[in-house]
Amino acid sequence: MALVIAPPQDWWEPFLFLIPEALYFYGFRHTLQRFSTGYFKTTKWRKLLPLAVSMLLMFAAVTIGMRFLFSHLEQQPHQPGYMKIYVASACFRGIYLSILAFALWLAENIIFKNKLLTQEALRLKEQELEMIQVKSDFVIARNELYKAQIKPHVLFNTLNFVHNQVAESEKASKSILLLTDIMRFALEQDNEGGLVSLEDEWEQVINYIKLQKIRFEKPMYFDSTFMNTQPGTKAPPLVILTLVENIFMHGNLFDANNPALIQLTTDKDSWRLKSQNKKRKNVPDIKGHTMGLDNIKSRLEFHYHPENVTMTVEDNDNSFNLQINVTIPEP
Repeated sequence: MALVIAPPQDWWEPFLFLIPEALYFYGFRHTLQRFSTGYFKTTKWRKLLPLAVSMLLMFAAVTIGMRFLFSHLEQQPHQPGYMKIYVASACFRGIYLSILAFALWLAENIIFKNKLLTQEALRLKEQELEMIQVKSDFVIARNELYKAQIKPHVLFNTLNFVHNQVAESEKASKSILLLTDIMRFALEQDNEGGLVSLEDEWEQVINYIKLQKIRFEKPMYFDSTFMNTQPGTKAPPLVILTLVENIFMHGNLFDANNPALIQLTTDKDSWRLKSQNKKRKNVPDIKGHTMGLDNIKSRLEFHYHPENVTMTVEDNDNSFNLQINVTIPEP
């Protein structure tokens, strides 16, 4: 005689059994995720297996209890051996749901690992492209350095020769001496850490301003201030000198009401630079100007770290204002 479970008399009864089944399915999947490390071999099976068996027994108990309850409410007689049938049915259903939950967990892990592998491959590819770019930039910089490398003693000997030839002209002679000092400072920087004292840099800034004043016949209005409260402060060479050169290249320095300004201030653990100038009219924008500012910022960030450097630029049709704040990190 075949033993079967009597079919439910009410249509809603099967849907009620879906509630513990859904809870068990997603609970078992959540348990797998909690105790797994993402790898099948390293999952904490010693803790997971007893918990899985406990969950299965609890699911079977709830399911059997619901069957007894519905049989009582519907006043259905129990067939012979009904307990074995209820237990076997509940355990089989629980094992079936466990297998489905395990399959879902395994599929999710495979998808997740493939995603991680793809992200890692993209990251390595980006690093490779960055290395290629760095090598390319290095080759370009090295070639530019080779092109710009002029033996200092040859240059200075030539300038001394020209100075001797024009010694009778006080303006020309003074200009050559100032230019010689500036060139020597630019070409013979070999300080530890690639830094120079701001006092030496400022001295060349003054020389450059004097040289430009000799160059132009009419008066120029340029205010330069160095508030040095912390002597010995160091910075990358030619940073300030480059900014002053930009002022003379792009600025209108012949307006007494709008003088150009370069102001340098040093403190115990920081230094600040401020520059402003009125723009010359009908002067096209030069790409090298922006590149020069980017280069200065990159050099400062290299020596002081990016979080310690801020550069604020206000550029409009009439004026150009620049503010650089540098915090000197502790050694």
